[in-house]
Amino acid sequence: MLCLSLDASSLSASAALNEDGVLLAETYVQNGLTHSTSLLPMVDGCLRAAGRQMDQVTLVAVAAGPGSFTGVRIAVTTAMGLAGERPCACVNTLEALARGAEGFPGPVCPMLDARAGQVYASAYLGGREVIAPTACKLEEYLDALRELHAPCLFVGDGARAYRERLETSGLGSIAGPSLLGLHASFICQIAMERPQTWTQAAALRPIYLRAPSAERARKEREQHG
Repeated sequence: MLCLSLDASSLSASAALNEDGVLLAETYVQNGLTHSTSLLPMVDGCLRAAGRQMDQVTLVAVAAGPGSFTGVRIAVTTAMGLAGERPCACVNTLEALARGAEGFPGPVCPMLDARAGQVYASAYLGGREVIAPTACKLEEYLDALRELHAPCLFVGDGARAYRERLETSGLGSIAGPSLLGLHASFICQIAMERPQTWTQAAALRPIYLRAPSAERARKEREQHG
């Protein structure tokens, strides 16, 4: 099985090819360009580096969110376009971030910056979800982590954005730079383990934990007349 995976859910973007559990190629960029510009060339680069063709790909997996509304839409739409009749898999961005640090003995705490003092966040212990993915204020998330009573490891771009607050929280440590962005190889791993979740391209849907800002603003205007 040859799995192609994609991510554009945060500041970084990534693509990877995994064949029967072996990582063949991976690209990762955080270059300030829009992901709509970067993602397809990254896929092409992976295929060329691995000596494979798109028609050899048997599964397309995508980090479907939570994350940047625009980035998630770009990744899901790109996956749908590339997949054709191939099976597809949606993977939660936060779970894929945590997979990169699954050897850590305590809670692995993936965070994405949701702006306005909020984060998309969850927590995993030994690969098991102990805090479900949520969109909340940073302090609410930290309060929930205190209930775990164990040193945490923070991963994802939210850990970078709120580094100072996390360092003073006493809750744990921040992962190194390689775990502050999502590497698509972890998306492949999760997707290939769960064939029961595979679907057709037309059924791919972004994972949103809150409404887009434009929709929230519209509802607020309606509520206030």
